[in-house]
Amino acid sequence: MAADVLLLGLALDLAGRTWLIVPLGLVAVLAIAGYRVRPELALAALLLVLFLVPEALLIALRGASAPVQDSVLLTDAAAGRLLHGGDPYGHDYIDDSALRRFWAPEIPVNPLLAHYPYPPGLILLAAPLRALGLGSAWLWLPALIALALAAYGAAGRAGVMAVALNPLLLIDYLALLNDVFFLAAGLGAVALLRRRRALAAGALLGLALVLKQTAVVLLPALAWLSWREGRWRQLLGAAAAVVVLLLGPFLLMSPGALLADTGSYFYGSGVDAFPIRGAGLPGLLVTAGFLPSRWAAFPAALIQVPVLVLVLLGGWLWLRRRFSWPRLWLWSAVVAAVVFLFGRTLAPNYLTLIVLLVCLAAASAVEDADPAVAAVGGSVDRPPREAGVEGAAG
Repeated sequence: MAADVLLLGLALDLAGRTWLIVPLGLVAVLAIAGYRVRPELALAALLLVLFLVPEALLIALRGASAPVQDSVLLTDAAAGRLLHGGDPYGHDYIDDSALRRFWAPEIPVNPLLAHYPYPPGLILLAAPLRALGLGSAWLWLPALIALALAAYGAAGRAGVMAVALNPLLLIDYLALLNDVFFLAAGLGAVALLRRRRALAAGALLGLALVLKQTAVVLLPALAWLSWREGRWRQLLGAAAAVVVLLLGPFLLMSPGALLADTGSYFYGSGVDAFPIRGAGLPGLLVTAGFLPSRWAAFPAALIQVPVLVLVLLGGWLWLRRRFSWPRLWLWSAVVAAVVFLFGRTLAPNYLTLIVLLVCLAAASAVEDADPAVAAVGGSVDRPPREAGVEGAAG
């Protein structure tokens, strides 16, 4: 929590709101001191003063030309285009004045302007706000609440501290990176599966996949849990139904544009594709001179897929031999590492996701080691049953 307070002070100082750290930091210290007396209330207070209140103030007090994360501006522009009857995919957003002002030193010509690279979930969430004249940045406030509740259901109080109060997430959250949305839906699906509600979990899994492609790293864990319960058909069927319902209309408008923006943009090459970034394998190859530039072609899928198959099979057998929640989360962290380390981009928020999954493994070990504490958090349940066991799905 001390790291959260320090990072919050830095963020507020950079935003020119340094004075806010005094009252917010004082309440945070009081909440930490009262954790042993009223732990749930203390966690809620910390979320309020370290995340929700600062974010709300930074959004409300932000100037008209203040720098904002480009994906937020892009989502606003895409939602506005949808409200006017246009297809948000296959469009060059250079016609949006806010996006024209955005500039990143590492990418002087931002290829993101010519694409909407995410599935339509965020557009659908942002459209009502856009219709009211508000920006999609306000979505981050309810999204954090949803994430905290999902982490609580998935791994109890320790899960809230490992994910929703993680200092790394604070950085991403105040920067308005959109991973918080699919994480909330994905962890919510895990929480529901722990309570034998496969249909509802599948619906949240489908929502996570429509919010951001990165949600696929949670799919193996959810598939394994539902298979162990003998309810994988319910989970995957509900997920597929939600994906078809929300993605289908955009696919019908222009399948080529949708697939190009959300798929080939990340795996293609040239100045219209996403450049190689970070210290993953392709980034190291660029640094070593084996690839001529960050826009060069790199066969990411040819490496990712075989390695991922081995990790999935090995993890499946590992969990089948002896299941535990820490093992499940560690397996998910390895899956995420394979996807990101061998992909074209190893962005900081991808590293954050890997760390969060490792922290969830540690949190689950803490919760499961103390049944009394875990029962309060509602995250201890009967061990999953073997596949094939009959039971009604929720």
